[in-house]
Amino acid sequence: MNQFSLKRNSRGGILPHLAIFLLGLLVGGVVMGEVVRGRAGDKPDSVALAIKPEQASGAIALTPIAKDPALRRTPVVIAGERVVPAIVSITVTQIQVVRDPFFDDFFGGFFAPNQGARYREVQSIGSGVLFDSLGHIITNFHVVEGASVIMVNLPGGAELRGTLIGSDAASDLAVVRVQGKRLPYAVLGNSDSLFLGEPVIAIGNPFGYLMSDANPSLTTGIVSALHRNFSLNPDQPNRIYQNMIQTDAAI
Repeated sequence: MNQFSLKRNSRGGILPHLAIFLLGLLVGGVVMGEVVRGRAGDKPDSVALAIKPEQASGAIALTPIAKDPALRRTPVVIAGERVVPAIVSITVTQIQVVRDPFFDDFFGGFFAPNQGARYREVQSIGSGVLFDSLGHIITNFHVVEGASVIMVNLPGGAELRGTLIGSDAASDLAVVRVQGKRLPYAVLGNSDSLFLGEPVIAIGNPFGYLMSDANPSLTTGIVSALHRNFSLNPDQPNRIYQNMIQTDAAI
């Protein structure tokens, strides 16, 4: 225990005698300290900071000691690792008819409907998810509507030809199938058990070849509302989105 010892000399003055224990400070001028939030092992989020010896006499630089990567494996990280391999990018080629307004104005009543029309190929892109080992993919109907060619890109870079198996324009859902071996897939859950305010994860790759990157994006949010019913296009009143899950996760 350090303390001050006060003693009066023969002349009546007070001479302080300091008993100071200097351990390690005089050995090469090396200073090493650690600042630890909590004792090591008590808390999984403990962080240690070390002061470099050569900087002890000048500006202090704190070097963080890396945490164990296993401690950063949150539920979002684990869910992403499981589902991301099953997310696909869908590239659709459509054949569109381009009318010539000049031809229609002057000769439209004399020729067949497509007489004088031109055709062009148009590409569109969207996302989907493999949901079984047979290569079935669920996507939106508007993504594959009118498709003449469907190409599916997996996160690993593989490109497969897709076939439209079924669709429902009213709910804007479609099923596409690809042929492949050992295809990754995500297990479908039950949305009936969702709670308002629960965390949600949105994963998709709607940009496809535009980014030259087959890896999907992942965002997070919460369940903002349940059982939403609405129609996006007044010109298509029969296409109604029913029992939708509203979320604030960016898509």
